[in-house]
Amino acid sequence: MDCTYCQSHKVVKNGHRQGKQSYLCRECGRQFRDGPCPAGYSSDVKELCVKMSLNA
Repeated sequence: MDCTYCQSHKVVKNGHRQGKQSYLCRECGRQFRDGPCPAGYSSDVKELCVKMSLNA
């Protein structure tokens, strides 16, 4: 496991957040979770929602 911010290998487990493992980087001191954290919905999902709302 590498830090998502500084790419350091000095990472330790740091509890769970919302059911997912949380990690702490010993180099930069930042916390992060395993895997990417999506920033909202994908464009495909947004487009589908618009189409569904127009058909209602």
